[in-house]
Amino acid sequence: MPDTVESLDCKALSDLPLIFRETGSSTQRCLDAWAKVERLVLRPVITVEGREALREVVKSGAGIGFVSRAELGNDINIRALPLAGATLEMKESLVFLSMRRDLLMIRAFLRCIEIGNT
Repeated sequence: MPDTVESLDCKALSDLPLIFRETGSSTQRCLDAWAKVERLVLRPVITVEGREALREVVKSGAGIGFVSRAELGNDINIRALPLAGATLEMKESLVFLSMRRDLLMIRAFLRCIEIGNT
């Protein structure tokens, strides 16, 4: 992708080499639902298991992959481009070991969440 490209037109995705995550992936479910609403047929050239595999395949130059902003990381070899006109949203979950709920950091974080939800 040329450096001058700042976003991708959704309709152009059908003509690009796409790297998909496995069927059970939240990212893939979100992308599939969005494509259905937009009436886009998206076909992968490669399907991989896991975001690390997706990242490596994209870095090899094989195509364009999809990750949530939270999964993107700071790899200088991967360039993030927004999809023009797309409003994709993913739900995130916070998990911790219940036996660790008394740790100071976890208690403080949970208090922040409670304050934010009032």
